[in-house]
Amino acid sequence: MQLANKAVLVTAALMLPAVVIAALAAAPIISIAFGRNFIRRFPLCLVNAGTYFLGIETVMVQLLNSEGFPPIIVVAWIVDTIINVALNFWAIPRYGITGASIVSSVCYFLMFLIVSAVVWKRNYARHPAAACAPNLSA
Repeated sequence: MQLANKAVLVTAALMLPAVVIAALAAAPIISIAFGRNFIRRFPLCLVNAGTYFLGIETVMVQLLNSEGFPPIIVVAWIVDTIINVALNFWAIPRYGITGASIVSSVCYFLMFLIVSAVVWKRNYARHPAAACAPNLSA
């Protein structure tokens, strides 16, 4: 468990500068490849935020895999995918790639929150009823 915690923290720490560097480097590269007009429409900070949370969530899911994968995560992924597709049908015609970036990042963050809650509940949450139960062996 402690090793998994360290893996999540190390992933979060290593990914943060990586996404910042990617955001700084991507603008000139995308501008050269696709033109300056494209870069004005492409919200790099939103894509990088989503990528950051997706990366951390992926490591936490591996922790859950090692402990017995909870079905709630599969259900959450299915629901999140349906939400993502539905919102993209609405957002892309109105906002283009910016809308798609926002939707993806929000859905990645939503899954990060759900997986974090499941990990927390499985490994850290105290069960008040058990902690407050009277000692019947005395």
